[in-house]
Amino acid sequence: MSQPIEVLRAWEGGPLREFAAIRPKPGWGIPYDGPKPYANSYICEECRKPRVGLYFLKVEADDAQIALATPASVDPTRCRERLWVCGACKSVLIPKQEQPKVLKGTPRPEARA
Repeated sequence: MSQPIEVLRAWEGGPLREFAAIRPKPGWGIPYDGPKPYANSYICEECRKPRVGLYFLKVEADDAQIALATPASVDPTRCRERLWVCGACKSVLIPKQEQPKVLKGTPRPEARA
């Protein structure tokens, strides 16, 4: 009989993570001092899949801008949403900025002798 695995916050405001009271199989998870004694993978809040690492994103209350952040840098009075997401979801939520094109005909600096 397999043991139930629950998805819970690792800490208040922290990422989602898989937890179990008893290891469902040998080698699953690590001992953890949290909501349950064993923890395994982090869970992306966007795609809901287990991931090795996550990025913390914030959405400011006064606009719809999504930005990378650190949990300590978030002002709770201005932040309307916080997300822990995987790299693939981050690249969809925060598209890469287009690189400027090199200006044609711009003279190159002369090499110094």
